Amino acid sequence: MSKSKGNVVDPYLLAERYGTDALRFFLLRTFPFGSDGNFSNEALIGCINTDLANDLGNLVSRTVAMTYKYFGGRLPAAQEGREEQDGDLLAMVGSLRGQYEEQMEKYAFQNALAQIFAVVSRANKYIDENEPWRLAKDETQKPRLARVLYNLLETIRVCAGLLRPFMPATTDEIMKRLGGAPPRTGRAWASGGVCLQRLRWNRAGPLPPDRCGAGAPGAGAATALRRPWRRTLCRSLCRKSPLTCLRRWR
Repeated sequence: MSKSKGNVVDPYLLAERYGTDALRFFLLRTFPFGSDGNFSNEALIGCINTDLANDLGNLVSRTVAMTYKYFGGRLPAAQEGREEQDGDLLAMVGSLRGQYEEQMEKYAFQNALAQIFAVVSRANKYIDENEPWRLAKDETQKPRLARVLYNLLETIRVCAGLLRPFMPATTDEIMKRLGGAPPRTGRAWASGGVCLQRLRWNRAGPLPPDRCGAGAPGAGAATALRRPWRRTLCRSLCRKSPLTCLRRWR
């Protein structure tokens, strides 16, 4: 970009047109932090359509819709897990927080986001593999259907918590659609690695980890919040809105 050539992009106009969450996500998803990159409106729109609309948006929309359609928004206690069908997704979600933190410590935000969206992509594939719409036609398969939706809801919860520094407004909306209040950062971070088997979903959202035997919700959160990349990300991304400032998430 060059002022003399007149090809400068106005970030305020982009934010007004596409939203601050989408613009922030695109910049950190596409460009290595602190480095130059090639920008175009086509690339921005493509990123929004592919990652946010087709992948994340589709996952949230389908999962929430099926949960209300088949169970009225409240999953039953009787559920049937199958290791051969669930294991891959559970393993990816279980290791996501560690991989995410490793990349964030290196200021490699684009890699951290890539880890999250690899899980999102796997969750969408998980839906196609298990075909909840087919399971719903057989009453004997309702426990299996409940477990499939449970795994998907928990996957969305974990991914939304880790996406919060990049898209605070979007992740708040996702949590509302799941039936829960937007989490405080420390709580979301501390529960980001909780095993999917330790939480129970109902209309009011998941029970807190401490009530499910997973330990105190803030365990390890104080240390995580002192990470230097959190302060840098705060200064870089959250100048205008103190409500989304990482330094206030305590």
